[in-house]
Amino acid sequence: MVCLFTPTCTSYLFAFMGIVSTIIQGGLIGFLKKRFGEIKLLILGILGLGLGLLLIGFSQSLILLLVATTLVAWGISVSQPILNSLISQMTAPEEQGQILGIASSCSALARIGGPTWAGISFMKFGSYAPFLSGTLVMLVALTLSFRVTKNVYEVKTERIA
Repeated sequence: MVCLFTPTCTSYLFAFMGIVSTIIQGGLIGFLKKRFGEIKLLILGILGLGLGLLLIGFSQSLILLLVATTLVAWGISVSQPILNSLISQMTAPEEQGQILGIASSCSALARIGGPTWAGISFMKFGSYAPFLSGTLVMLVALTLSFRVTKNVYEVKTERIA
């Protein structure tokens, strides 16, 4: 029998995600940033995270689950540092600490609210619901990222002029 959603398999998947994240953030992020640019990389990260969450919800094989887990790790590892970078670029130097602190607080609240909602939606709607919910959140994030990243170009142009 193939291990998919047992506690042992889940622990292996989290370890795998940690390894993928370490590789991306420890060595590839600089190369990726130069190759794609921050905005494209943010969009690719959000897309990867959303697609990975969707695939986890429908995974029936170990291979698909590993692909999905890789996409989730990619999305998280790319999006978070890029978001922090873009926030600092869009914020006046004297406000960066405050705004980055607010962003960190919002991230912490999401790490509380996300699992809480996932548990509730799992109980009320079934095992696919948390992953579909996560995918919907990523669609909202993608939509917002298009709006926000447009402003990054405007801020960079204003600071150069």
